[in-house]
Amino acid sequence: MIGLLLLAVAWAGGTRVVLQEETVESIAAPLGGAPIAAAIRATNGLGPAEQPAVGTMLDLPEEVTDADCRPSYVASRHGEGSVRMPWGDEVPLDDLLPLPPGSEVCTGPEAFALLHLAEAVGDRDHDALTLLPGTCVVIRASHVVGGRRNTHVELSQGTVAVGEEELSGHLVVQTRAGLTVAERGGLRVAVEEEATRTEAIGGVALAVAQGVQVDVPEGFGSRTRVGEAPGKPQPLPPAGVPTRPADGAELRIPDLAWTPGERALGYFVELSTSPGFDLLVLRARVGEPFWAPDWLLLPADRGGLWWRIVSFDAAGFQGAPGPMRRVRIPTPVLP
Repeated sequence: MIGLLLLAVAWAGGTRVVLQEETVESIAAPLGGAPIAAAIRATNGLGPAEQPAVGTMLDLPEEVTDADCRPSYVASRHGEGSVRMPWGDEVPLDDLLPLPPGSEVCTGPEAFALLHLAEAVGDRDHDALTLLPGTCVVIRASHVVGGRRNTHVELSQGTVAVGEEELSGHLVVQTRAGLTVAERGGLRVAVEEEATRTEAIGGVALAVAQGVQVDVPEGFGSRTRVGEAPGKPQPLPPAGVPTRPADGAELRIPDLAWTPGERALGYFVELSTSPGFDLLVLRARVGEPFWAPDWLLLPADRGGLWWRIVSFDAAGFQGAPGPMRRVRIPTPVLP
């Protein structure tokens, strides 16, 4: 009975962001035309000729939301965290935990989580959202409308990365400063003090605030301060290229190095247990193009580790990850 309740809640209603040059009628056209436009107006309290401003999150009538969509869930995680359910209960962050709309997911100071949102039942397509350490998001909506995924999350603190997807849809990350919208993923959104940072690392992102939409091309970033329109896009710093150890080498001593990145003030070293970097297990900040910690706690997975570099510049923008390399975990010698 609980599972059925979760499914029912996950499929109820939905949201849709209004982008530049869109109207209620253009949004409703592929969903059923005039009757759906009238339903959208009634649901959102809009008059017959009234058009919502750019950046408005419209509530969609339930009849346009496809039921062929699984509820969001925690695909995997590394480290500790918590989930506050819509009805108030708080449970530990765990693999395969369902996330009905209204769930708040938080990662601990050294934890990562990978969420699958709006997963279609038939083909397993989904939106992938990675939460970095110290991040909290609320799942506002996760559904399929007119064959397109529409996901809406609210980021209150920390950083999320959106995986690159082949199928189009709207994934909206809302913060106190505004919205970041992507149709094909490949972006990073971070909450700063009185601002939001949007970085387009694998596709075009849209930064929306105060009724203004700014297109952020791939390889650029934009900062939106609370109460202001999004800032002019700035080029992101390129990442360094790994130089040691050799690809596939055994990591007996943690000693990594890479070429200096142009305009880089510093770097993040990212480690993952998979080549797709579906789930990070460590993200270390360093100031020089090398990293040699005194010790490194490695995961038990004997498949190896993959590492890559992300540069950041003096303005705080972080670029796209650089090329990855694999290192093998030494087999322990038993007495």
